[in-house]
Amino acid sequence: MNLNRKIECEVLENNIIQLPDDIVKELSLKQGSSVEIEWDMKAKEKCLVIQEGEDNVKSEEYYCIPKWLFEKCGIPLNSVQIIHESGQIMITSSDKIIESLGAELIASLYEQDVNFSLLADDLVDYINEGLQDESSV
Repeated sequence: MNLNRKIECEVLENNIIQLPDDIVKELSLKQGSSVEIEWDMKAKEKCLVIQEGEDNVKSEEYYCIPKWLFEKCGIPLNSVQIIHESGQIMITSSDKIIESLGAELIASLYEQDVNFSLLADDLVDYINEGLQDESSV
């Protein structure tokens, strides 16, 4: 039987970690009590964490995708692109997004010295916004 529990606490100013009152009572902790903290850095290193914008929503849960899967698919981690629609998620690379434009358009954009990485990001954002708009109709 595993008696371990997991709680989430915020690190406050001066690196102070404040435990919830119910946990303090349950463990009969007093000032000066010793608490052991455990973490697994390997899990963080093995996962690609996907976050929307710069907000770090504490209550959000993440589904981790192992790095080896991206390597096996030939998708560099720094060029991951995610297209999402109701019931579907497509994970691809910036290169594949640009390739889908066609040779003539790519050649024209290349002549104009376009930043293809930014173009891929913008295209995926536009696709995702369009798919969201369609699903709300």
